[in-house]
Amino acid sequence: MKIEIFMEKWTRKVPDGMHASFDMLEGEVLIEKLGMGTWVYSFSVSSLPSTPADRFSMLFQERAKWEWKDLQPYVRSDTASPLPCFLFLSFTLFYLPDKRHFATVVLIL
Repeated sequence: MKIEIFMEKWTRKVPDGMHASFDMLEGEVLIEKLGMGTWVYSFSVSSLPSTPADRFSMLFQERAKWEWKDLQPYVRSDTASPLPCFLFLSFTLFYLPDKRHFATVVLIL
C-alpha cells in the first residue's frame, strides 16, 4: 500500500491523544522506495523461523540488501522468536567506484 494511503488510514484509527509513528510498527512492516513512490507492506517478525539459518534465509529472500535499522528488529533477542545468543553478525562493506555499497553478512553459529 502506498505510504500516504497507509498513514491516512492509520492516523484515522489511532485514538485521540496518540501519535502514529513507524517506531510502533517495528518488526511488523517494511517500507520500500520503488521509483517515485514509497510502499508499506506487512512483514512480521512473528512469522519468521526461530532457527538462525532459516530466519536469515527468509530475510534475504525478502530483501537482497538490508540497512541495519531495517534488519535489527528481525534479529535482536527481544523479538517474539529470539535468536540464540551464540549468533554473531559480521558485516563487511565494500565500496564501489560509483560510491554505492553493499553489505555481506557472515553468520557464525
